[in-house]
Amino acid sequence: MLRVAFITLILASSAQAQSCREAPTLSDSFRFAAGSDRAYVLAAGIVDRLGGQQSTARTDLRGVPQSFEAKARFSGVRAGAGGLNQRFNEIITVEVSCAGLRCGAVPQGGFIAFLERRGDTHVLRSGPCPDYALHRDSPAARAEVRACLAGRCPR
Repeated sequence: MLRVAFITLILASSAQAQSCREAPTLSDSFRFAAGSDRAYVLAAGIVDRLGGQQSTARTDLRGVPQSFEAKARFSGVRAGAGGLNQRFNEIITVEVSCAGLRCGAVPQGGFIAFLERRGDTHVLRSGPCPDYALHRDSPAARAEVRACLAGRCPR
């Protein structure tokens, strides 16, 4: 009976991991962060993996991928009183999570990110499904961020 329950749990986890919902828009992410009880920094720029850091999940003895943390450099700008205008060049912590057999990864490249501020550390979440924390950087994305910062977030 326990074996059947375990197999059912594994199958449910795999099905859940394979069915990601649609990614939120930048406006959705902005509203989420603004309404959260956690502190977020809105930043735009380049995420670079640091050498020697794990970038993808490792599996345990059963072949199940394991969540992990890694360090990366985020270089760009962050939101201030006048928009995306404050230099931001920090080592951040990337929390990579897994669901079933799928995992996020340490991102690389140009992004707009909602970094959770935990004391002196900035944390970026990266899971197997798109969520509010990370969006590809582009001129259109920057325009949407400027609109949100001015109180005119598109619906």
